[in-house]
Amino acid sequence: MRRLTPPMPRDAGGTITINDGTGPIRTMLSTGDLLFVYKADKTFKVETPETIDPKRTNPSAPFVVSAVENIGCSHWIVARVLLQGYEMLNSCSVSQEEKTAICKQLYKCRESLVRCESVAVRVAARVDAIEKLVQQAGENVLRGRVLTNFPQVENLELDCTTFLSEANRAIKAISGLPRLLLRLEKTDNNFDHLLNRLKHKVGANETPTRFIESVAPNARRLVDMRNSLEHPEGKKKTLIKNFHLAPDGKMCTPIWSLSCDSPAPIGEDMHRAIEFLVSTAEKLLIELIVFRERDRFEYVVQEIVSEQIDQSFPIKYKLMVYFKPPKNKPLSR
Repeated sequence: MRRLTPPMPRDAGGTITINDGTGPIRTMLSTGDLLFVYKADKTFKVETPETIDPKRTNPSAPFVVSAVENIGCSHWIVARVLLQGYEMLNSCSVSQEEKTAICKQLYKCRESLVRCESVAVRVAARVDAIEKLVQQAGENVLRGRVLTNFPQVENLELDCTTFLSEANRAIKAISGLPRLLLRLEKTDNNFDHLLNRLKHKVGANETPTRFIESVAPNARRLVDMRNSLEHPEGKKKTLIKNFHLAPDGKMCTPIWSLSCDSPAPIGEDMHRAIEFLVSTAEKLLIELIVFRERDRFEYVVQEIVSEQIDQSFPIKYKLMVYFKPPKNKPLSR
């Protein structure tokens, strides 16, 4: 007769109270190994006894709760890329294993985009500070045969490199979503390769394929800018220009571009790129869910208008799901 192993203290039930942060716990999300708990302004990581001591050598292994970030579910990137996606997955027939893998992919994207935003905010603040100083000093500061101490944004090229590297990581994370939901045989690292795969495996006219085709040019520009910084010997060059004088003597704000494109103000363009990638991540997930479940469910995508967005949990889209009636069977009256 087989003897049962008695339960350990670590197996007993219990509660976790988190007093740090503002307001109540809004949501929790598991990435398989870890549980993340979200309040409006903080993110907490919960490690279980199984995470800490998987071989069960300590009968009293505890739960460990750590504050890992001073941003929470009120942060727009966290809400729209990760937590909104997590809620949407509850409306489709993914397994727990699939859901965990998708959440890990969304978490990678969210991490890179939060880092992008940190860089963009820093660059924009430095640009604004210099512009205010010049305005306060008046136009005389820009006159004369020799301009000494001409203002420059500190570490601009380094920040641009960091931003483009993180944007590239976000694109890779987004490109990995279709394999997880459509069971493709390989994960792609950019939208151009993903587009070719979807055309062959899903169909050129299907909605996920057409969506990727529509966003691929903007993603390609960011990837090309990053690649040309890392490999400057190529044909395309990433041009970064700090504060500079125009021929008419006016001071111009920092700009960047590929050598084949028109330049754009760096601060503004960084923010546009982040919004583009956030929007792409959330809309692609919607397209993939709707396409995957097309034979079973009907979906209505509800966009929350800005006046109704909950600023403590600012998701933008909700999925409303309805069962499809069986084919060739009329609805009963």
